Amino acid sequence: MTKGELRTTLEKLKAEAQGLSFRDARDRERLQALIGALERLLRRSDDAGEREEVLETIKQLEVQHPTLTAILSRLITALSSMGI
Repeated sequence: MTKGELRTTLEKLKAEAQGLSFRDARDRERLQALIGALERLLRRSDDAGEREEVLETIKQLEVQHPTLTAILSRLITALSSMGI
């Protein structure tokens, strides 16, 4: 997946997130932080701590928001294959 394709997938994630209702306001905050972290990872590829934060946030969201998790999984796989 190219960076352009990653950006497109990230935009899909943002659109999906806007349409969701969250039972817990912290989940929305986590997701917004995750989207920000993914955007930063696309700009620079050398921050291992940021990658760990992204993976941990995905784990926290995956039970209640499986559609988001599937999109996030594709993004993470693509970032990994690009060495990011």
